[in-house]
Amino acid sequence: MRGTRELTAVRSPGELEDVDLGVVRGAFGVAETGSVYLSETELGINALGFLPQHLLVLLIPRRSGPICITPTVGAASSRRATWC
Repeated sequence: MRGTRELTAVRSPGELEDVDLGVVRGAFGVAETGSVYLSETELGINALGFLPQHLLVLLIPRRSGPICITPTVGAASSRRATWC
């Protein structure tokens, strides 16, 4: 699905200040804290994580298999080499 802003055309993070909805794919989720791991790989531009009015994070596996939600923060840090 294409959005109204092509991230590859953004030259400065400030260009995202008028974005109402950012949609990104999370690397994995942590059930214990209800958190989602996002890095520059997922965001493309770090400012996409905090400038939009709303941020929709999708937990969709990148390869075949279950959605990657770890039960605890400790389990997430021990699985760093095998993130989804």
